Amino acid sequence: MATASNNRDAVRTIRSQLNGLRRKLSAWIFVRGLSRWLLIVLGVFALDMLMDRVFKMDFAQRLIMLVLMLLVFSVFLFFKLIRPLCHKVSDEKLLMQVENRNAQSGQSIITSFELAQDDAIEEKGISRQLTDAAIEQGVKNAKGIAFGSALDGSQAGKNWLLMSVGLVATAILGVGCWFGTQMIDEAKSDIPAESTLVSNDVETDDRNGAAESSEANPEEGAKTAVTRDQQGFVASSAEFLGIWFNRNLLLGDAQWPQSTYLEIVGAENGEVVAARGSAHQQVVIVSERSKVKDVEVKLEVEGPNGRTFYPMKLFGEAKHRFIFNNVSSEMRFRAIGGDAVTEWVKMVLVEAPSVKSNSMEVEWPSYTGLEASQLEGAGPHVLLPGAKVRVTIESNKPLSKCSLKIDDDLTAMKAIGEGATRFTTTLGVDSPLLGGKYDFDLRDQRSLMNNRSASFTLKLREDKAPKVRAEMVGIGGLVVPGATVPTRFSAIDDYGLRLMEFSCAWKNDSDDEAASTRKFAIFKVSEGEIQLEHSGQEVLELESLNLKPGTGLRFVVSATDTNPNTPGVAESREFLLRVVTEEELRSDLLRREIEQRKAFKQAYDAQLAAIAEIRGIAGMKQSSDMSQDEFRSEQSRRILSAYRAQKLIGTNVDAVRQRFDDFVLEVRNNKLDNDPGMDPEKTLEYRFGTLIAARIRDIDAGGLMIEDSEGKKVAKSDFISLAALNLENCRNNLMDRSKLNAAVEETTKTQEKILDIMREVLDAMEDSELFQSAINDLLEIKRIEKEIREALNGDGGETPGGIFEKEEEEKIFENK
Repeated sequence: MATASNNRDAVRTIRSQLNGLRRKLSAWIFVRGLSRWLLIVLGVFALDMLMDRVFKMDFAQRLIMLVLMLLVFSVFLFFKLIRPLCHKVSDEKLLMQVENRNAQSGQSIITSFELAQDDAIEEKGISRQLTDAAIEQGVKNAKGIAFGSALDGSQAGKNWLLMSVGLVATAILGVGCWFGTQMIDEAKSDIPAESTLVSNDVETDDRNGAAESSEANPEEGAKTAVTRDQQGFVASSAEFLGIWFNRNLLLGDAQWPQSTYLEIVGAENGEVVAARGSAHQQVVIVSERSKVKDVEVKLEVEGPNGRTFYPMKLFGEAKHRFIFNNVSSEMRFRAIGGDAVTEWVKMVLVEAPSVKSNSMEVEWPSYTGLEASQLEGAGPHVLLPGAKVRVTIESNKPLSKCSLKIDDDLTAMKAIGEGATRFTTTLGVDSPLLGGKYDFDLRDQRSLMNNRSASFTLKLREDKAPKVRAEMVGIGGLVVPGATVPTRFSAIDDYGLRLMEFSCAWKNDSDDEAASTRKFAIFKVSEGEIQLEHSGQEVLELESLNLKPGTGLRFVVSATDTNPNTPGVAESREFLLRVVTEEELRSDLLRREIEQRKAFKQAYDAQLAAIAEIRGIAGMKQSSDMSQDEFRSEQSRRILSAYRAQKLIGTNVDAVRQRFDDFVLEVRNNKLDNDPGMDPEKTLEYRFGTLIAARIRDIDAGGLMIEDSEGKKVAKSDFISLAALNLENCRNNLMDRSKLNAAVEETTKTQEKILDIMREVLDAMEDSELFQSAINDLLEIKRIEKEIREALNGDGGETPGGIFEKEEEEKIFENK
């Protein structure tokens, strides 16, 4: 038992030494493997830095390099560190290395370790005493030897040195990358970000301006941009490492220090969105950080047909553009200019937003009484100020924003329903409705704009004032103070009339005061009622105006519409009346009556000539040098001329008749026959209407319809028309002498009848003139007497009452 215990102690002692050696071996392997791996990592990093700095690898190349580096790092980590650490070295091999390193032990340690683990020594015929002695000797030697000496100490020092160098270099690399990354972030925050918006509308440069209006201020950029000349070595190294770390390990978009920096406008996450099938304008900006800005920029485009270079056109300052026409397939491109090469950007094609359907409903101003109606098409639609238009559209895809634009005024449309495809707004609610062209501005979820123009046009037309027409009936230019002025009128408005009235203004010739005005309502529409037109005849009573002779009166018929904001007022033509005394009006009537008598006398003379002409035609003889046809032609020509002369006589006679009918109305409206004691057959109305106008109508009825004995409407006899018909009959019977003579006889009878009536009318006219002249003379005498009396009273002259006593005066002037 004692022997077994000794054996275990020997094994424990030697194994303890082996465990220590094993730990030192693991540390040795770890230090050696890690140092080599670090050197490989640093070397690969250095190679990657060199390659990226020289060749400026694009994203795909950098991604491949990152994958390769990770692969290399993994392989070397496995072979240099993980696999050696995982390899199990047996105790015997370790003891052999110790024995080899310490030859003086004479293999006693490994012999002692093996014998101490063998419990069947005696069974094998080996002496126990000899075995115990060997074990004891081996244990003694093991205790006197440092098992760690079996390892190569000089190589271990080199390993530690290499690992220290690697760790320090790695730490410096890490710190440099961290500081460099901070420098890059600070530089980006100091330089204003370029706008990522890009226009896909080739024809609208103002949208491009919106995309590029956020460029950095050159002065501000000069303050914030840190140049390499201003940086020290440490800062430059840190920036270098930060750029490399961002580009090759983080796969960011940092750029190596260069003279020119290019930025692709609209690129986000390596993509530019364009509308399929439309023209796309791509803008590239030379950044303010660039030392050299005056460079030529071109696009390297890689598409289905390979890789092509396209020069870009300079517009504005440091801005370049290229237009992709009719983009139909996806591609990628990058910008190259100076020493700058951007990352590849993929052009992603999507459907541009567009208006799928559009509906517009107009709500008319309430005063028009019109119901809401739909507007079809793009217009132009003519509307009234105060109208409201509800616009609703449906787009072909979900939108992030939808607006209506007119000039510089932008109206946002509100999404309705689900899916963000239906939008609506009402124009004319918060602000007055504007006239002009309204364009739809659509933006989808990726801020892509509509490339197809969608618009409508509104035109605002002021509510037109009513149209008014008016004419006086039976009134000339002169009126007496108490006259009535019948006025025939008509008015019409598009949306309704509210009021019609007479607007009068007058001023006496001798009066220096301002003109007097007054209005008389003709009709007024009740509240809520709509009347689009009104016509009729109303009388303007002058008696209520208290006008004096010599006053000039002007009046119009005015109409006001129902517009509550700016009522439209229209006026008829202006009528001018001169207020005169009855004597003056009668004198003027006499003057005009004489003119009409002279005109009628001319018609009478023309009728006499017409009778002579038709008789001369009937008595024509054919001369010897005239053929039968020529003779008939001359007769026909003269009859035709007589026919035209007869028709002209009828026209002139009817004009005189019309004037006397007007005289009758004028006399009636001016109340010239209002004396109740006057003989009815001596009134002006009787003389003008019955004795003159009615008899002229017997000559030329002018289509007048009368009632016969049975009460039926029949045409009144018209001698002028009958005479013209007879003349036509004469012309038709030129070939038959007997019929021609009969027709001529019938014609002359009719014409003689016309002459008889015309002589009666002339006699009536002359009698009327004499009677009217006598009345005018009498009125003139009365007027003179009145003026003398007013002059005597007005000058303070002595009246008869001042000479005689009152009683005597009454006796002397009792018949005055």
